[in-house]
Amino acid sequence: MSKLLPLRAVRAATLAATAGLFLALASCGGGGAAAVVAAVGGGGVGTGGTGMTFGTVIGLGSVIVGGTPYSSATPTYYSASDSADALQTNSQAVDLGARVELQQIDSSNQPQSLVIQPEVDGVVGSVDTTTGTLQVNGERVLVNADSGKGPVTFYSGFTGLGGAAGVTVGTQVEVHGAYGEDASGPYIWATLIERLPASSTLSRLTGVVANLGATSFSVDGTSVPLAGTVIQPSGASLAGGDLVYAADQGGSWVVTVHGLGTTTGPVQVDGVAYAIGSQGFTLSGIPVDTTAMGASAPALVEGQYVVVSGHGDGHGTLVAQSIRTYSASNPATVELHGTITAFVNATSPFLVRGVPIDASAASYAAGSSSSQLGNGAYVDVVGTVSGNVVTASSIQVLSSAPTGETVDMQGTVASVIDPGHFLLNWQTEGGNRQVTVTIAPNCAYANGSAGSLSAGAPVAVEGLYQEDGANTVSAYTIRFLPTGGSSTSGGSSEPQDISGRVYAWSLGSAVTQATAVAAQDSSFSLEGTQLNILAANSVSIPAGFGDGVKVEVKFDPTTGNVLSIALDN
Repeated sequence: MSKLLPLRAVRAATLAATAGLFLALASCGGGGAAAVVAAVGGGGVGTGGTGMTFGTVIGLGSVIVGGTPYSSATPTYYSASDSADALQTNSQAVDLGARVELQQIDSSNQPQSLVIQPEVDGVVGSVDTTTGTLQVNGERVLVNADSGKGPVTFYSGFTGLGGAAGVTVGTQVEVHGAYGEDASGPYIWATLIERLPASSTLSRLTGVVANLGATSFSVDGTSVPLAGTVIQPSGASLAGGDLVYAADQGGSWVVTVHGLGTTTGPVQVDGVAYAIGSQGFTLSGIPVDTTAMGASAPALVEGQYVVVSGHGDGHGTLVAQSIRTYSASNPATVELHGTITAFVNATSPFLVRGVPIDASAASYAAGSSSSQLGNGAYVDVVGTVSGNVVTASSIQVLSSAPTGETVDMQGTVASVIDPGHFLLNWQTEGGNRQVTVTIAPNCAYANGSAGSLSAGAPVAVEGLYQEDGANTVSAYTIRFLPTGGSSTSGGSSEPQDISGRVYAWSLGSAVTQATAVAAQDSSFSLEGTQLNILAANSVSIPAGFGDGVKVEVKFDPTTGNVLSIALDN
């Protein structure tokens, strides 16, 4: 419980900078839809910097990587797809446990870009629940359930490893994690295992370049042709021993060389230490020089998860200035800061920043209680990963979101003021609150576009809150929600919106028709919540629906019955 105040203190400097950023975003939000699109294409709106961070997302509110908070409002977001290695996406594509690279970070921890970088995509070939090991696309993947060793594996679209709703042989998955090597060879310490649809064609490997010849090379035993292969970043060349991400996009390979390049600015990297020697070790393919730390450098063991901060030497080496480790007394906890959505009751999972929270055993900070929980309530949550949920150990409920903090709001557009502003009827537990939304220059859209904004449109907005008495939010992500059902207050008895990856669908196979089909009595789960499709409710099931598919659902929280479904594009 007392841990909440130090956690907020760690974020103070970032929040102070973000509060100033809010004013900058708001002042240029009226540039119109064309200006918004142009800004998104040109990168984030941070002030620019030379810093770089690569690691695991262990918290959201800001984007928290390796215990350091970074602004979620400034970057342009990129992610891989079936057809490209880095397509533009939005902030809500960043999952807990995801591996990310933040670039051009300034002194206020405001990055200009964030790249979501999975390690492996493919079919599960084997699962050993005893050792916590699986094979994906031929690569060895290790899961972690001990927070005293480092980030615990988080599951999306699964409940865990094995079991009826867990990871099983033949499932298509995406794995995020830290590359390492041991006596048995290379492996990935999984920080996130995400279910993909059976129709997914994604195929990705992470490993070191071997057997480099005139026509091909290999990555963890898989041969990759040089002819037609795109090497990234631009101007990079391959060398034996380089750590690379190799994506097979329908027979055309894109290979990204991982490293610091000529970076001389501040660098933070977290992952698994291997090839440990007297002067340093290797971390995610990056040589780490510990000589400058002298006797303060901790004694590490092979496979230990660490967070290293320092600077690049301009030749690809990270010169370490500090090394943090995990232990039973310093476990890898999760922080979530934001407003509650999809709240049914305090004993059922609810969402904070899109992450399911089990608050049933949580302690509450002074002045806070479970009776204050509800849609729109701003909370600070500390907990640990348990399969596909975060089990909260402590919760603090604030009377309102502090200035500069991120909020998630669901509601309907009341009116469009001009191309850069609209009024939102934010559905909270206590009733509708009207909020003025300023569209930030780098605002990204999901399931629609700026032209889709109109009175009555149901939307989810992520943005920076301004505690100015006028309920103002600067939006950097706007997601359009499915229509159907109705909600007048947003309270826990009103229809709720929830998104995520489908799992445990009782019909057991995807809808393969090219068009939507009529409802069939069935059930499925999203983010720890079981939902029911009733034929009597005449709910249309969209084409392609099935386990692993990302969807947006409106449902009745009193019954769990689905009111409408839309695929999340």
